Amino acid sequence: MRQVGATRSQGVLAASLSGFIGLFLLTGIPAAGQDSSASIVGQVTDETGASVPGVTVSATSPQLQTASVDRVTDERGEYRLAPLPIGLYTVEFTLPGFQTVRHEGLRLTVGFVATVDVQMKVGSVAESVIVSGASPVVDVRSTATRTELTREVLDLIPTGRNGLTALLTQTPGVRSNLDVGGSSFVAVPSFRAYGQDSESWQTLEGVLTSSPKAGQSGNQWDYSVLEEARVQSAGADVDVPSRGVALTAILKSGGNEFHGTTWLGGTWNALQSDNLDDALIAQGLTSGDKMQNRWDVSGDIGGRIVRDKLWFYLGLRRRQSLDNYAGAFKPDGSPSTRLQFLEYDTQKLSYQLSQANRLVGFYQWTHKHEVSGASVLVPYESSTDNQYHQNIYKVEWQAVKGNALVTSLQFGHWDWNSVYKGYACADIDEPCENGRVATRDLVTLASSGDSLMNGNRPVERRDHLTGRLTLFKPNAFKGDHEIKGGFDVIGSYISRA
Repeated sequence: MRQVGATRSQGVLAASLSGFIGLFLLTGIPAAGQDSSASIVGQVTDETGASVPGVTVSATSPQLQTASVDRVTDERGEYRLAPLPIGLYTVEFTLPGFQTVRHEGLRLTVGFVATVDVQMKVGSVAESVIVSGASPVVDVRSTATRTELTREVLDLIPTGRNGLTALLTQTPGVRSNLDVGGSSFVAVPSFRAYGQDSESWQTLEGVLTSSPKAGQSGNQWDYSVLEEARVQSAGADVDVPSRGVALTAILKSGGNEFHGTTWLGGTWNALQSDNLDDALIAQGLTSGDKMQNRWDVSGDIGGRIVRDKLWFYLGLRRRQSLDNYAGAFKPDGSPSTRLQFLEYDTQKLSYQLSQANRLVGFYQWTHKHEVSGASVLVPYESSTDNQYHQNIYKVEWQAVKGNALVTSLQFGHWDWNSVYKGYACADIDEPCENGRVATRDLVTLASSGDSLMNGNRPVERRDHLTGRLTLFKPNAFKGDHEIKGGFDVIGSYISRA
């Protein structure tokens, strides 16, 4: 019997939907997604503390597909550079009759608002002041409790590189699966923060991958292709409609210069010890859950197809773990084994249509193969063969209009499906209909026959249409105001067969 649950058009509204659509029609442009962007704001003054209007503020970065992002300070000497892709920036302040001031090495992370106030001195055109190593480290405009995991952190902190699990274990106050050296890389990730379980909200490149049910199955992300991640354990913004852990991750991108990485890691049973003593050996145990082999290989490349116009990124990864089950044996007398295998393919394209309009698309495909379930009470012939596939993709149109309006429109999709077969049916395309009858002794709990999971075919998917609008109104109603609006329309589908 098939049980199907479906939820259509779950709306999460941060402002009036009709008003938002009306603004879209008036502006005629969609634009920059808030999840993946950052901004720089500040004020320019002279040596007396007076505001300096008319200063040209230019931001440059390898992450920009345009030569620079330029703004001019207003009558109060204030400026705002937004939206900006995450990365390292140089910001230059120029005005005839004043020394040029240049801030170098300014690091912008996901959603970060960097406040850079500058004092300019009177001087000749040839004079300049270079400021480096003085990047703002605190976003004074945000109240969220969050942890930023930059590319350097993701690379340097030793973890099992296990997708969501590795991200969560690096976050204070958040707990996930127990993972030793990548031993549970096919496991369903667990989200817990301050005693609160479930109700997580995770997005990859703005695409919602949270399961419609409480458990977060179907979230096998490739850790190696992430540029940055932000984990919020409390105090999330209004666009996160749940109280659990909120996780935002951004993929690597191409660039005007070609770049790439390779990774090869592995281990084998000679590096593993056990805790067998005479009492256990006397009971017939000759080894623990001994590892046969574990390896992980990945590579990626990014660059340009057309300079300052069309960028690409491609990442591939394969990993496997083969372990023995203690006290369980195959019919030939060799130890029963558990196979865990994962493969990922990731592609991303960034196309700069004009100075104010940009298209971004990506696709990530995941395949998992697991043969597991054998134990002292379950013979190897009753193991379960699980073939799992996941697809995540998006198309996003980003744009800005002047210094006041930022909008975005995006369609994303996430789905996963699994086929569970008995060991005797592992080489058959469809679930085995004529396998041996699965049995379980209710007294000893010993199993026999085919796998109890044989024929199970779960499916989940979500279609995610989202739009965002930010309208900046300086010097209005006795201050500067940022008016935000948006919508999420989410179609969800769950099937258990």
